[in-house]
Amino acid sequence: MKNNFLIIAVILLFNFIIIPVSISFEQFNFDVTEVEIKEDGNRFLGKKRGTATTDKGMLINADEFDYDKIKNILKINGNIEFIDSEKQIKIYSDKAIYLKQEEKVFTEGNSKGIDQDGTIITAHSFNYNKNLNIVTATGNVKIVDTKRDYIIFAKKITYFRNLEKIITEGKTKAIIESKYTFNSKDVLFLKNEMELSASNYSTIEDDTQTVYELEKFKYFVIDKVLKGKNVDITTTSNSGWYSVDDDIFYSKDQIEDVNGIKRAISTLSNVEWIEETDNYNFKNIITSFKSKKFNASDTKINFRTNIFNSERKKFIELENAKLNELFKDYYEENNPRLYGVSSSGNEKETILKKGVFTSCKQNDSCPAWSFKSKEINHDKIKKNIEYKHVVLNIYDFPVFYFPKFFHPDPTVKRRSGLLRPELRGSKTLGSSLNLPYFHVISDNKDLTFNSTLFKKDMYMFQNEYRQVNENSNLLANFGYTHGYKSSIEGTNKNSLSHIFAEYNSQLNLNNFLTGDLDLFFEKTSNDTYLRVFDKYIKSIKPNSQSTLQSGIKINLDKEEYNFDLGMTAYESLSGSSNDKYQYVLPYYNFSNFFEIDKLNNQGTINFSSSGSNNLKNTNNLVSSLSNNLSYVSGDYFSNIGFKNKFGIYFKNNNVVAKNDDIYKSSVQSELMNLIEFNTSLPLIKKENNSLFNTLTPKLSFRINPTNMKNYSNESRTISVENVFGPNRLGLGGFESGRSITLGLDYKREDLENLEDLEKFFEIKLATVFRDKVENDIPTSSTLNRTSSNIFGSITNNMYDFVKLKYDFSLDNDIQTFEKNSITAEFSVNNFVTKFIFDEQNGSQGNSNTLSNETSLKFNNNNYLTFNTKRNRKTNLTEYYDFVYEYKNDCLTAGISYQKSYYNDRDLRPNEDLLLTLTLFPLTTTEYRVDQNFYRDDKGSKKYIWQK
Repeated sequence: MKNNFLIIAVILLFNFIIIPVSISFEQFNFDVTEVEIKEDGNRFLGKKRGTATTDKGMLINADEFDYDKIKNILKINGNIEFIDSEKQIKIYSDKAIYLKQEEKVFTEGNSKGIDQDGTIITAHSFNYNKNLNIVTATGNVKIVDTKRDYIIFAKKITYFRNLEKIITEGKTKAIIESKYTFNSKDVLFLKNEMELSASNYSTIEDDTQTVYELEKFKYFVIDKVLKGKNVDITTTSNSGWYSVDDDIFYSKDQIEDVNGIKRAISTLSNVEWIEETDNYNFKNIITSFKSKKFNASDTKINFRTNIFNSERKKFIELENAKLNELFKDYYEENNPRLYGVSSSGNEKETILKKGVFTSCKQNDSCPAWSFKSKEINHDKIKKNIEYKHVVLNIYDFPVFYFPKFFHPDPTVKRRSGLLRPELRGSKTLGSSLNLPYFHVISDNKDLTFNSTLFKKDMYMFQNEYRQVNENSNLLANFGYTHGYKSSIEGTNKNSLSHIFAEYNSQLNLNNFLTGDLDLFFEKTSNDTYLRVFDKYIKSIKPNSQSTLQSGIKINLDKEEYNFDLGMTAYESLSGSSNDKYQYVLPYYNFSNFFEIDKLNNQGTINFSSSGSNNLKNTNNLVSSLSNNLSYVSGDYFSNIGFKNKFGIYFKNNNVVAKNDDIYKSSVQSELMNLIEFNTSLPLIKKENNSLFNTLTPKLSFRINPTNMKNYSNESRTISVENVFGPNRLGLGGFESGRSITLGLDYKREDLENLEDLEKFFEIKLATVFRDKVENDIPTSSTLNRTSSNIFGSITNNMYDFVKLKYDFSLDNDIQTFEKNSITAEFSVNNFVTKFIFDEQNGSQGNSNTLSNETSLKFNNNNYLTFNTKRNRKTNLTEYYDFVYEYKNDCLTAGISYQKSYYNDRDLRPNEDLLLTLTLFPLTTTEYRVDQNFYRDDKGSKKYIWQK
């Protein structure tokens, strides 16, 4: 009996280990490789992979099973696969618990579910309620539907499978059709209807860098229709890296290229990321991503703030952080925007009903100016903003009405079309209207045609041509004026013209750091043309109203030297016709500078050479060649504190002339030499931690063993600022003879605040002694005498409210002041006034003037300025200039009274009263009041207003 029992036990054990076992309970059927039964048959352990099935159509594959028969709970581990044939869902996980009584499955670790339509849900854990057919996924949830092309990311989702409804909890991201990215919170997704919605703040970004910010939204995936509330839309029209050093903009397409990234970032030292965006705000919107059509209420379009300026480069070039921030504030002063009660449109146009446009800074009050229109059409193809029945309002007061009106889209940077007109007034020329037209020829060429119509049957046409190439640029201005009658030319000549042109080219020469070629040409048909028409000439014009220049110049730079070569023709706009031209052809300048033992401050050596052929007065020709060599030592100090420096200067002039009063027709060569020794003794007294007193006696001894040309009639002015310079007379040669220059400087500084070094009191005195009179030195300088004038200056900047500067030249008799120049500036809060008195007598000249400049700033918007100058020799006032201005971010209004007494041929004394109105960035309107007036009943003047 014992042997039979033993045999049966061995057989049972052998079957348990090797042969798969099928065991059936009331709730589960197990088919496993290894079985262990515990707790009197109430706990079943299945190991080494197997399958469990239920009466509800659930099939479970796993590595291990642990079934508690009493609690009716099945714990599962290892490569779990749930196949619910009844509900048509598969669930995979590393670990799970199946509550059979409640028909709930809880998974943990690498959980994945596959719906009947192929939707895949991955998460850290699942809660599957079979009876309710609800799946709850938690932890890095991801829903992927490759057929309908959407992906949803969330922290937690609840999937109501009977309703095909998914609700997310917390931060949610959805990618639809690989184009639209939704970021939101607590999102609802209806699978059957393919609707995505949320009642929390959300953002949507599409593949064109357009970003939507919404308070709440509903998106219909199949129709691609979005409904939103309180929607902000930001569009990026251009983005990329801008290189300040090379003035190159790398667009987004270039940056996406690997080489573009290297060029824009790795190899450039100074680059800035640039994005140009516009912002749209709608209270409610319905828009189609497919057709680009939309309907919205309460529309607000905010354009980027730098659209009306070409200042982006200037903004980036400002390296100082403080200035950069100030310039940024300048941009923020203007907020171009377009508002409407409702709007509709598509990708080609946007139509606003009862719209308002302005570019003024946004604040709580009404804008300084605005356009209010019954209907505003933003044409995105033509890039126009078109108005119907529009009214121009100044601070909400209607000023002008236009049945129709348009201006370029604010995003337009360069396009053919009319520019802003200008209305001007002049006593000499009368009222005028300027109508400019801008024409784009190509990417690097454009033309501006300016037509100016005057009141007196006169008109002026100008053409401004611009061309910019990779290494060169051309700018030209040609003008024609008809109907002008010059008082100096008679009435026959009534047509005038001008042409001004500049061409610059960068020469790519391998042996030079830089190389430039400049060509310039200036020509007018009338001597007084520039003075009369100065305000009306657009684009480039001569730097001087009395001289025209034309020529060619080449400039080459190397580390060792600088060289330039050229030819220039000068035309004087005064004098007789025979003497008005001067030609310098050719000329050259060469300079070389290097330091000797820079570490030990052994001094510097400089060599320069220049030459020219100068033809003037028809047949007066002077050819000159000048060479200069100098050595200037470094500063060295003696044991008792003297600061010393010496210099040796050599100059070789070679001149040949024809029909000249000074130089002969044979070659004249002269070698000049100047030896200079300077010494000073800086004495410093410190009164406290911040107050310093400095007294510096100075002496300069110079000797010229050679002679100099006769420059006695030349006009030269000496002051304490230039008296110690080696070539203080600014002549072609060194001053002759021997001289000693004595000077004394005293300075008192308060260095408590190192950021305010402008506060100081200073006195400077200097005079020159020589052993004998030098008749060739300019007599106006007084350096020709054995004892020159005493030159001095006194500066007091110790106080915030007053600044004083006094320059003088005192005759050596210590009684006669030949020059007095006094500048006094007083400032109290926002009131600043400056008086300038200038008097010259004796050898210094013969003049006496007093001028005043006054400004008063009432607040940030209201300004008052007054300028005047009086000639005390003739007892006549030269001019009055009184201006009141109101300024804000987008509007300037002013009253200007100008009276001048200047008389020069076509220019006559003038008296104007001007009213100006500037609407940034649209136009400037100017009103003028003529001198014409009448007396009212009380005898008061009443001026005649003209527009």
